[in-house]
Amino acid sequence: MEILVKKGCLQREAIRELMFCEDCVYGKNHRVSFAPAQHVTKEKLTYVHLDWWGSASLGNCQYFISVVDDYSRKVWIYFLKKKDEAFETFVEWKRW
Repeated sequence: MEILVKKGCLQREAIRELMFCEDCVYGKNHRVSFAPAQHVTKEKLTYVHLDWWGSASLGNCQYFISVVDDYSRKVWIYFLKKKDEAFETFVEWKRW
């Protein structure tokens, strides 16, 4: 408010005591970040990360799934034409 008064955008007489605004306090709060991972992977394929990516223009494929092994960091990528291919692709990877 003081900056607005100095720039002439607001008159000092128009400034009154501001009331407490609970919504403003909550809006300025910071969220607590995630805790560090608690798992320890001791062998291949015991813990994997799957990400589904959309709207990528890769030829005639619109989507892809990436599978990352937590232990070895090996990555598999599967290209999908439709969203509904995601589950069957995961099942195929797991069977493999």
